Amino acid sequence: MLGAGNPVGGSNPTGTSSNLNYIGNHAYAYSGVITSTSSVANLLDFTTGGEYIYVKTCLFALASDAASGVDYRFEVLMNTEIVSKQFLTGPHAGRQPADSDNLYFIIPPFTRFQARAGSSSGDKDYTVTLVGRVYA
Repeated sequence: MLGAGNPVGGSNPTGTSSNLNYIGNHAYAYSGVITSTSSVANLLDFTTGGEYIYVKTCLFALASDAASGVDYRFEVLMNTEIVSKQFLTGPHAGRQPADSDNLYFIIPPFTRFQARAGSSSGDKDYTVTLVGRVYA
């Protein structure tokens, strides 16, 4: 998890992880592919510093895992409280949700942010992307 404050340079590690990365006044996170069983798996899990962040997130179930009759669920939590919960049934153009289903949030200072996913049947692969602007 990320501590208080944010770096202003571009020296953060790149790639996938459950952490939030900062470049100047921008923030981003990419979970990479996370496999979830029928239980819910954390895709992102970080705590912000003393700033607030306006973010756009997009949660995906990978097309190769789309299965008829399977319920997919996505949750976003802030400080362990659910702020968004989606239930989607069956494949939706090969992934869940569609591009038009981006979620937008304001993450307050010193907030634990979690994005989670799971399904009603079998192991499924998920990813989440998050991009945003930091306001100090």
